[in-house]
Amino acid sequence: MVCGVRGPDRQAAKTARRIQDAGADALLIMPHDPIVKKGDHALWQRHQTIALSIDIGFLPFRAPSQTLSIDQVKRFAKMPQVVAIKEESGAVDWVRTGRRVTKDAVPFITGGGENVVPYYYLAGAVGFTTGMANLTLPLSIKLHNAAINGRWKEAMRLRDEFEPLTALRQELQTPMLKAGLEMMGLAGGPVRSTGAVLGRKERVRLRTLLKKKSLI
Repeated sequence: MVCGVRGPDRQAAKTARRIQDAGADALLIMPHDPIVKKGDHALWQRHQTIALSIDIGFLPFRAPSQTLSIDQVKRFAKMPQVVAIKEESGAVDWVRTGRRVTKDAVPFITGGGENVVPYYYLAGAVGFTTGMANLTLPLSIKLHNAAINGRWKEAMRLRDEFEPLTALRQELQTPMLKAGLEMMGLAGGPVRSTGAVLGRKERVRLRTLLKKKSLI
């Protein structure tokens, strides 16, 4: 299990220790805007502060609001606690450069979901994070297996299967996943942070698409 940790450095370090004590396997260090604005040195110090507070591994996170430099990647590659680097800013070429300059010393994963898997894997990514897999796990695993083994035609065909699902999720957001789980006979309910639920008309659209994809 990988848990995100956010907030100011000292607060994040305390949270990281609690997460470790709760049994997490690793941490994803989320952006903190005041630190991001200070540049590379402050970002490095943030990761060092959190890393020193725990014994488990962690993942640096390149996000639209936190574009880690290649120099940072070189330094992270030398840290035994860094289990992977997550890229979610759309910078496929940055992954390729990161793999090259570190001589593949650190794994990269993408947070962009199934639609971008073939492109990131071709650049050297070895995994991806996904919310869609709550509804499509067997298909998501097939996509990973095709891409990691260089079966690009198959990977692109599978990627295309996800396009309408991804488009609907971008429109309906997390309530779509919750409602989809309910349609599959699993636990769904409202979104924890907001209480949002999918409306009746949107549920009809989702059910129609899931049936078309043979997911329900």
